[in-house]
Amino acid sequence: MLEKRKNTVLTFFLIAVFLFFLLFYTRCYPILPSDMDDWAYIYPRRMAVPIWKVWNPIRVFAEVGMPAVSMMSSVVFMPFTGNVFDAMMIGYALCMAAAMTGLLYFLYKLLQRKKYTMNQIVFWSLFFLLSHFWIFRIDYQMNDYMLRTSDACTYFFYVIPNLMNATAVLWLEADPTLRDLRPSNGSYLKKSVFFLLAYFCIFSNIWAGMILAAYLGSVMFFHTVAAIRNKKRLQVWLAENGMLLLLIVIWLVSQLFEMNGMRAEDIVEDKPFEIGRTLAYIPLVIKGMNHRYVFTVGILFVVGTAVLLRSGDKEKMPAIYRWGLASILAFLYLILSCAEAGADYIQRPDVFYGLFFLCSILIILTGAEGINRFPLVKVILPLVLVIILSDCNSPGRTWRYSNYMGLPPRIVNNINNDIVSQLRQAEQEGKDSTTIFIPALEGEDNGLYNVRGTEIVGETMWKLGVLERNIVVDYLVPTQEKNYLLETSPICYDKY
Repeated sequence: MLEKRKNTVLTFFLIAVFLFFLLFYTRCYPILPSDMDDWAYIYPRRMAVPIWKVWNPIRVFAEVGMPAVSMMSSVVFMPFTGNVFDAMMIGYALCMAAAMTGLLYFLYKLLQRKKYTMNQIVFWSLFFLLSHFWIFRIDYQMNDYMLRTSDACTYFFYVIPNLMNATAVLWLEADPTLRDLRPSNGSYLKKSVFFLLAYFCIFSNIWAGMILAAYLGSVMFFHTVAAIRNKKRLQVWLAENGMLLLLIVIWLVSQLFEMNGMRAEDIVEDKPFEIGRTLAYIPLVIKGMNHRYVFTVGILFVVGTAVLLRSGDKEKMPAIYRWGLASILAFLYLILSCAEAGADYIQRPDVFYGLFFLCSILIILTGAEGINRFPLVKVILPLVLVIILSDCNSPGRTWRYSNYMGLPPRIVNNINNDIVSQLRQAEQEGKDSTTIFIPALEGEDNGLYNVRGTEIVGETMWKLGVLERNIVVDYLVPTQEKNYLLETSPICYDKY
């Protein structure tokens, strides 16, 4: 009976999480194609393998996943929405909702393995969820949050891979049978599904893959130390850690591909190694956080760690050491990679999500022990969640929109639909080619709606079934008239 009640609570909790994010990304802060980068990645496909010496050698997940979701959305949802962009918005929102729901499910599995009660699991799951929004809520409007990025394609480049890698790590921590490849230890089907997830985690982008790699490195370090201490045979050690070793090798291969890609070559030629400037950004990132969040997690970590060290709990301390080392490894990789790619990358929530995630789990594991030491504190935990929730909200438009320009979704849709209307008019008039008029925006080559995107527009809409044939776009012409008609002037340009 008790187990059935737990499963019921878990089911309702996960359904609530899924519906919340589905509504958040469709009604509150929709994810819509909002620039030519988005249009470029809506349809073109690649093989699901890394490719040597191309611009994005290891960006397999995004360049396979985003076109697949866009195509399925246009087929499944466009008959109901009547609008391909609203259809894609639903598809992208479903992906985000599924990714967050999966992450919280495996957080539940981890905390369940640590023998926490259902009430504790619900509290820490909600605390973790709210932390994604609470961490940067410092103003009345246009705050960043850990699940936001700058346009639709970068959700598939960064945010969803971050959540996938975090899920893979929690799954590994919650189910040790995944760590080896022996048929006698766990289901092969389960291991196959996990390997598929881990493959796309690694071949997504370097900062998302950092999450899994840092955890794998930490686990392997402690396993190796224990094997040496216990004089374990090499054959046994290899058998016990087969999956971990395989994934580490694949991750190292991914780094080799990335370092030899065209983007990396351009960076090496054009940018110096900026370790000092990267480190200088760290205080600015911390200063941009909600000070109440920083104070709360600091207290949880310090008190929880003190309690654990004083108790000398040999069962729980290994996990703390494991997550602590993983956080340190992720921090070092983040610093070095941003110093090479560009110091300002370290300011982006979608780039340093891995460090946020690993530290969050470390805080949960230590904080839970601290609260267990003071039972009376448990009485106020629901109130704590309500206070955090209220601090996540503001009287203004609390969160930033998911586009570079800071435009409301309605206006983004106006621009996209106007482009499609001009294409359809050309199709109805029997034209094979046409000129498309777009708003005049700031930036080189008309900024985000780049005038050099002529090859993308007509073919993408044709491939998605919006047009019956390909209409060649000769020119994309920016005009002030479109600014007036589509309400794009003046435009508030946001930066990361």
